[in-house]
Amino acid sequence: MVKLVDIAKAAQVSKAAVSYAFSSDPEKRAKLSAATLERILQTARQFNYRPSLTGRGFAKRRSYNIALLMPVSCTRNMSGHYLGMFHGVSSGIAGSDYNLSVFFGCDEKFFSSVNSGRVDGVAVLARRNESAVFGQLAKLSIPVVYLNRPAPYESDNVSSCCSDYRNWIEQVLNGFSMRGIKDCRLYYRPDRCGDLEAERWFRFFAPEHKFTACSFKRDEFATLECTAGCGFIFLGSSPEILDFIRKHPDADYMMISESEQLLRYIGSRDKLFYHDSEPIGRAGVEILLDMLERNKKSEAKFIPLLNYGSVAPKESLIPEF
Repeated sequence: MVKLVDIAKAAQVSKAAVSYAFSSDPEKRAKLSAATLERILQTARQFNYRPSLTGRGFAKRRSYNIALLMPVSCTRNMSGHYLGMFHGVSSGIAGSDYNLSVFFGCDEKFFSSVNSGRVDGVAVLARRNESAVFGQLAKLSIPVVYLNRPAPYESDNVSSCCSDYRNWIEQVLNGFSMRGIKDCRLYYRPDRCGDLEAERWFRFFAPEHKFTACSFKRDEFATLECTAGCGFIFLGSSPEILDFIRKHPDADYMMISESEQLLRYIGSRDKLFYHDSEPIGRAGVEILLDMLERNKKSEAKFIPLLNYGSVAPKESLIPEF
């Protein structure tokens, strides 16, 4: 079996130089000149050498396994949004040295894997109504990245990746203001962390435009008269909201929804937005791997919401179930 010392002897470099060449730490590779690095890699190819992840894992005390923690409800049904994030995580892991282990819920097996060192980091997909698990996850000493929601607690080993509600709300309100809107209403679901985030930014930006601004829980929606100077922001839909849109196709509104089926109710595709799910998963993995390699906290990332009007109508964006 070919060893590092064999590569070092053939390339006429030190064993440490060969170790640096195959290190996942860019600072170590940067210690080698481009010519030396290429000579080492060329020699390794001639020997058909592949670095041992097992050996590297022992040296760094790593398992090279990443856990994806998903809601228990996903064992029965998974939305297109969650499925997209799952694919994003899978594709992000595929391009790394790590393997992916999927867990549904914080059960004994999950904590046993973490506590025994069989998992190096965790990507978390959790609904707001499962917030009881956050206290348990806050006790973990390994890196944790929350997907689809801001991190629910502060820690040096936690980060997040989610949709950019701040910029979306700001752009929507700017558009309303330019069109002379004076009365603005937002309808949200209090059990969705994303909706709560959007509602928070709505209350933050609305005073800048001197709107008469009110936010309501979505189940409080009642059919309203569509008067000039009134704008609506719908976070998701309901039969009552869709009935309102059918009756008032000229209403000034914006909506976030995952279902392409709603396009039949929407007067303009430019009024309907959706989450860019796969990039949320991929970017979350990038954050997690960065935290593992640098052993430092990484900044949260925010992925822009996408507009159905920006793509050809024939394209299918969201899987249908």
